[in-house]
Amino acid sequence: MLLDSTYLDAMSQPRKLSELDARLYSWAMKQFGRRLREFRKSKGLSQADLARLAKIHPMQVGKYERGEGYPALETLVAIAKALHVSLDALLTGEEEPSKAADAFRFPMLEEKVRELDQELDKKDLQAVLSFLDAYIAKRRLRKLVS
Repeated sequence: MLLDSTYLDAMSQPRKLSELDARLYSWAMKQFGRRLREFRKSKGLSQADLARLAKIHPMQVGKYERGEGYPALETLVAIAKALHVSLDALLTGEEEPSKAADAFRFPMLEEKVRELDQELDKKDLQAVLSFLDAYIAKRRLRKLVS
């Protein structure tokens, strides 16, 4: 079947959203923004922290959280990775519990651990592990005493 020029002209024009479509899109952006803010705060991250981890500009994070824009797919993936949540969780609010259990609660801690993993020699590693063991023992002791 040959495509006539009227059809091709119509396909090349940007599609205007109906009023209902526009309202649904606006609602979806606000829901995404709300989930993004909730995940960010639950991880103890500021907007600047999330932006640094996702390698985006901090103003973008605020824009997304206010529902004023929607990230490109690669940005969405970077944000989900930085927050250690699935795309499903970020887009729909639903996540498989097993995936959430594997992630660090505080992404900045994981970032520092990964950084140390690349830089430490065995002697420094033993010092860091000894410090962590002492800190954990101190926390457990405080719990027992209180």
